[in-house]
Amino acid sequence: MLSQAAARGDVLPLYVVESELWCEADMSGRQWAFVAEALEGLKADLQTCGQPLLVRTGEMIDVLNVHLST
Repeated sequence: MLSQAAARGDVLPLYVVESELWCEADMSGRQWAFVAEALEGLKADLQTCGQPLLVRTGEMIDVLNVHLST
């Protein structure tokens, strides 16, 4: 899917850590460890394609507003 998106123009591989989501009672350190490991794998895979993975913390809409306005 990433290659299809890239064929249409620039892509921004972005993962947003939403603090409020991770503060929910049903979230755990074990879940975060899984996500962090998956992100490391994704970062490595993207590097082979010449793409960086941006990881940002904040509210999704705020992060997108910053990246879309630049």
